[in-house]
Amino acid sequence: MPLDILDLDVSVDTGAIPQPTFNDVLTIGVSETEPPNAAFGESNRYQDSSQVAEDYGEGSDVHVASEAIQEMGAENWRVMVAQEQTVSAETVNDGETLANTPVYGDTPVSSAGDETIEFTTGLPSDENPEAGVVLINPATGEVAIGDSTSVDLDYSYVEWPFAQIPNDVDVIGFADTGITRQHYGDLSELDTYATGAGQAVVAAYEDGREYADEDEALAMMQDVGSAVPSNSLLTIAHKSSADVGSYVLGLEAVQQPWLSKMWDDAPQIPVNTDYYSGAIIGDPATPGTLEGGISASAASNDQEEGMGATNVLISVAGVQVVSNWQTTAGPGSPYQYFDIYRTEQFARSEIQRAIRTLKLNNDQIPFAPVGRTIIESGLSEVFDNVTGGVEDPFASVDVRVPQWDELTEEQRANRRWEGIDIDARLTGDVHQFGITLNLEV
Repeated sequence: MPLDILDLDVSVDTGAIPQPTFNDVLTIGVSETEPPNAAFGESNRYQDSSQVAEDYGEGSDVHVASEAIQEMGAENWRVMVAQEQTVSAETVNDGETLANTPVYGDTPVSSAGDETIEFTTGLPSDENPEAGVVLINPATGEVAIGDSTSVDLDYSYVEWPFAQIPNDVDVIGFADTGITRQHYGDLSELDTYATGAGQAVVAAYEDGREYADEDEALAMMQDVGSAVPSNSLLTIAHKSSADVGSYVLGLEAVQQPWLSKMWDDAPQIPVNTDYYSGAIIGDPATPGTLEGGISASAASNDQEEGMGATNVLISVAGVQVVSNWQTTAGPGSPYQYFDIYRTEQFARSEIQRAIRTLKLNNDQIPFAPVGRTIIESGLSEVFDNVTGGVEDPFASVDVRVPQWDELTEEQRANRRWEGIDIDARLTGDVHQFGITLNLEV
C-alpha cells in the first residue's frame, strides 16, 4: 500500500496576461431623449442587434448600425449614445462664434429669416459669403453673414462622451451617419480623441447621389478629408443609402487588425449601390481624385498634395469591396495606409502585455546582465508567432536590449532599463502589379 494516497502537482505561475482581440468596435449614436433601457454615455456590449433595439429603440441610429455590424459576422460590439442638445434663436453677429460647439452635423441649422445656411472647414470670415448666405464652421462655431450684422439661428450640439469610451475599444464609428461639411466638427473631435487614445475611426461620406454631380461630391470629400488629415481615420466614398460606415466597421470586427481589407470578399459589403466613375476614383498617385487626395493647386498653406484621400466602394468581379484602405493623411505620411496604423496599435498593446507578463511571472527581473536576457527573450517571444508567415503582420523583427554597462548612471540609479529598440519590418499587402506581356506570332 502506498504511503501517500495523494499525488499532488502544484504549479505556481500567473501565466501570460490574456491577449486582447484588437477587433473591439464601438458605434456611437445620438438621441434627444434618453434611450428606453439605457443611459446616455454608457458603453454596452451586444451580440444581437435585437437587443440593441430593445435598449435604444427600433430603427434608432445605433440599431441600424448594429444590424450592419452583425450582418458582417461580428460576434460582439459596443454601443454608446450621446445626448443631442438644441438651441433656439441664438443671436450671433457677423464674425462672432456660436455659444456651443461642435455643431451637430445630423440636425439642420436654420435661421429665423430666409438666409441660406452653408458650412466650411476654413475661416468663414476669409471666404466672404454672398448676400443672403450664412457661412458656419461647425467645429469652431465661427459665423460669417453675407449681408447683415446679425442672425438668429436654431441648431444642435453634442457634448461627446468620448472620455467614457473603454480602453479596450479599437475602432469607432458614428452610427448611421453620412459625413458632410456640416459633420466636420463632430468628425474632427472624434478623430482628435481617437488619435490620443490610440484608437481608430471609420467614417463613410454622404451618399454621392445627393450632389449635383461627382465633381461637387469630390470637392466636399476632399475639403473635409484634408481638414482632418489623420493617421487613424479611414473614410469611404459611396453612392448608397445604406449605413456603409457601419458595414466597414463590422468588417474591422471580424478580421485581424494588420490585414488590409482592400478587395476583401470574406465577407463582402452587402449594400445596394451605384459607383463613381473611374476618372473621379483615380488612384493614390493621382492627386485631384478620390484616392489621390487634393491637388497641389487646391492645397492651402498648411496642407500638402494628396491629403484628404478617401477609399471608394467599388465592384471587383461582382464583389463589393473597399479600395486601397488609405487614411486621410496622404502619401507624405508613413501612415498613408490604415493597416499600418492598426498594426502599430497591435504592436504597442502586445509590447505592453509582454512587459507586464514578465513582471508578474518573475519575482524580480534582476537589474543585471541576466535581467537583460529575460527582457530580450520576453519581447522576442511576443513577435515569434506573428512574423514571417503569409498572413503575419511582420516580415522580420529584431529586438535589441542595451547591455547593462551601456546604461547611464542615472538609469542605473533609478533602475530604468531604457533604450530598448525593436526594429520591425511590416509585411503589408501588394496593392498593384506591373506586368509586361510579350507576344510573338
